[in-house]
Amino acid sequence: MPFIIKRVKLSIYKSLPKSFDEIEQSFKDSVDDYLAFCKERGEEPDRPFSGKFNLRIPPDLHAKLSIAAQLQGESLNHYITKMLQRFVA
Repeated sequence: MPFIIKRVKLSIYKSLPKSFDEIEQSFKDSVDDYLAFCKERGEEPDRPFSGKFNLRIPPDLHAKLSIAAQLQGESLNHYITKMLQRFVA
C-alpha cells in the first residue's frame, strides 16, 4: 500500500523561538497554514490516529497468536504490536 504524503507550507523561522509563547504561536500558525492548504485543495484535513482498530482473523490464528504471546509472557495486544512493528520496520 503506497504512502501518501501531503506537501504543506509551514511557517519558516528566521531564528529559533526564544520562549514557549513563540513556540506555541508558531505551532498554531503552522496548523492554520495546513488547514488553509487543505481548504484551497478542497480536501479534508488528516485526523490523528486513535491507536485502535478492529481486526477479524480466523479463530485458529487467534489461538496460535494467543499461545505465542503466553509463551513470551506478554499480553496478546503487546505481542501483536511487537510483531507488526517488526513487519513494517
